[in-house]
Amino acid sequence: MAISGLYQTQEASKDEARTLELRLDVDGVYRQMVASGVVRGQKNAATWVSRLTPSARGRSWAGRITHKRGSRRLLPFSDVAISVIANHRPAQLRVEFHNNGHSSKVFIFRRHSFRFHSVDVEFDRTSDVKPTTEISLTRQSRKPINSKRRVLTVANVYEQAGFRVTKSPEGLVPISLSGGNSRWSEQELNDAMERRWSHFANQPQWALWVFTTGLFDDGRDSRDTGGVMFDYRGAVQRQGAAIFNESWISTPPAKHTDPDAWVQRTRFWATCHEMGHAFNLAHSWEKSRGTSWIPMRSDKEARSFMNYPFEVRGGEDAFFRNFEYRFSDSEILFLRHAPERLVQMGNSSWAKGHGIEKRKGSAASPFRLEVRANRNVPHFQYLEPVVLELKLTNVSGAEYEGDQSWLRSKDRLVILVTKEHSRARRFLPYVRYHSAPAKRMLPPAQSLYEALFISSGADGWYLSDPGRYYIQVILRLPSEDVISNELELTIDKPERVEEERFAQDFFSLDVGRVLNVDGSRVLNAANSTLARAVDEFGQRRVAVHAQVALGCAQTRPAKVLQINGPDDIAVVTEDAHWELGNARMRSALYERSLEAIETLGHIDYKLYVDWYTDRLLEAGLPREAQALQEQLLSAMSSRQVLGQEINPSVLESIKARAIEYSTLAANP
Repeated sequence: MAISGLYQTQEASKDEARTLELRLDVDGVYRQMVASGVVRGQKNAATWVSRLTPSARGRSWAGRITHKRGSRRLLPFSDVAISVIANHRPAQLRVEFHNNGHSSKVFIFRRHSFRFHSVDVEFDRTSDVKPTTEISLTRQSRKPINSKRRVLTVANVYEQAGFRVTKSPEGLVPISLSGGNSRWSEQELNDAMERRWSHFANQPQWALWVFTTGLFDDGRDSRDTGGVMFDYRGAVQRQGAAIFNESWISTPPAKHTDPDAWVQRTRFWATCHEMGHAFNLAHSWEKSRGTSWIPMRSDKEARSFMNYPFEVRGGEDAFFRNFEYRFSDSEILFLRHAPERLVQMGNSSWAKGHGIEKRKGSAASPFRLEVRANRNVPHFQYLEPVVLELKLTNVSGAEYEGDQSWLRSKDRLVILVTKEHSRARRFLPYVRYHSAPAKRMLPPAQSLYEALFISSGADGWYLSDPGRYYIQVILRLPSEDVISNELELTIDKPERVEEERFAQDFFSLDVGRVLNVDGSRVLNAANSTLARAVDEFGQRRVAVHAQVALGCAQTRPAKVLQINGPDDIAVVTEDAHWELGNARMRSALYERSLEAIETLGHIDYKLYVDWYTDRLLEAGLPREAQALQEQLLSAMSSRQVLGQEINPSVLESIKARAIEYSTLAANP
């Protein structure tokens, strides 16, 4: 009797109740010899994976626990041993977690399902087409290994990948939703999904809408696009895929011996392919992009639904001679055992929107976009505002034109913030800039950089509560969308109860706004809160950010709207509060330079130092300005020695400023 499947149990303790799931994958179709699981507490969760080795006793396995994610408190173990308890229906497992043979804990799991996940699929269509949800294997030159089926369905494909598949009733979508023609744009597809899909919900769920219609409207030759996973923008993604039956997938090669079989096979492959994208599977040749979960190896020759048959050596004939109508082992491992948020529709964001385009030799993007933290381990203190860095690199072998305004324009950037076990939120900036072009030629391996203050935006704080977060950025260029890696970062728990009390005042819209725009003369409550941050938490990193925001506002004159009555409104200029502002800037930038450069980031730290030294020059203090620039050079150089990337041209510009200030000091 097959033993693989989903198992569950519960643990009640004096601390909290926990629910445990285990997915055992040791027999059946395409077995992976892997166990994975999740431990859910009241507020946190932890996931794990283990590659198993069978024991000599039979029906028992053991392995090392790897790829932990989430709360280590919930899963403080290094190894797992699993054995089948005889004569139980449904099947039961004895599972022992331990640390190198010590500190063991034993659970009894009961099988909940033969499958690893359940998913509902709804196949809707326009009245002029029919979905291709099955294929006659007797008419094809190759059928799945060990398969006795004469007909293979889409449900069969995903059942073999580990899913219990249910199908909602088919629905008809009126052509009027596309403007009355057979061409559908991305926006029209999204509108149709929201209006016609019976399970539509703007939240993560194990449900997928597959829509079959005529043609895609992308402003080009619409027959080139056979299918698209169109739902890859916004906070809730990967819920919808479309198949276009009037495109090239219905045009067999000339003189094909069985054109009807070719059309059926190609439409079936296209349907499974686009559905695979909705499960967050990338194309076979681009698996190595990003760093999500267990790294996959790119394989241009893979015999998988996620590859293009016409792109392998030998073309379609070579592909289908060795195609088993399945996903690759690494893809099946991902579908069955990756953390649920990475696979479930509407949960983790999609890395890139893919369409099946019958075009040979299409070039890869010349750019790579990275989002990263200026520290070796992306852990942030509680209350510490999060500043990240964007890096856009020319990864081609040729010189390309880049534009610094791309990374500054919030209209070009789609920034997604996801707290673990929560839905993604799109970052909405306080201010949108229409930056003038700042074009320059980028040689191979050269990069553009920009700082990204991401803690708070126009609709509140995104990074406040302790826990694990995932950040991903999409740069929309005229020719393509460039997708960043997914950065995983952690907000630590508060060290003292006073921090939790203070957080009620700190995590406000006004405090976030003052931090974002570097100070205010009128948001007095927010300024008072930042002053408290300095007074009460002076040794914490939040104090550096507070000092900078307060200091920037105080070391310069400021225009303020003064309203004395309905007819007495004027803009007045308030004087700088130099002594107080100077003390705050020196405390943040000079006295705590190494800490400041890490929490503010390389880019913003240099920006603040340059701005402050300009104020020092205005105050007739060139030697102080020189000393601060020299300290900036020393701090940046030390970061470079520690392995932090500093552009050599930046160091040269700092040296030039220090020399300029030295000359001014010598010749006032």
